[in-house]
Amino acid sequence: TADLQRISEGYRLIIIETSSRLDAALAVESTFDSYSTSSDPVRLMLLEIAAHSCSTSMDLGRQSRRTGIRESQLHIRDAPLFKRLGAYIAHGAHVVLNGCSTNDKDAKGNTLYDVVQRAIPHATVHAPEGELRCHRYQFNEAGKVTGVCFELTSP
Repeated sequence: TADLQRISEGYRLIIIETSSRLDAALAVESTFDSYSTSSDPVRLMLLEIAAHSCSTSMDLGRQSRRTGIRESQLHIRDAPLFKRLGAYIAHGAHVVLNGCSTNDKDAKGNTLYDVVQRAIPHATVHAPEGELRCHRYQFNEAGKVTGVCFELTSP
């Protein structure tokens, strides 16, 4: 439709699928470094991280066969990694933590949402409380993302 075409004109869609948090960071860095020049750096306007989640982490899926350690978790202790990714995110951009409970407090009162928002203060972070069923983006007349709606629906 004409509306979808107008909305998509301002975006370049890049999908990075990974099962490791370090692979995710390297993929973002190498992808954006290849598009950027020193005089014209390319920055993300919207970053969505989608994964199974809880209040302290998002699980991208891979576990080390050798050590049994989950290399896949983006965890509340990963503030340095989120800060590193923040260098590739534009001022005024949106970061969406698309996973259950990423805005729920753990036993110490911490949330993954808070960690990411502190690490990337120049962006607006969106994260659901409780069990996420679906979400949709809100756009302005120019086709730019202005917000995210999380909806809880019964199974």
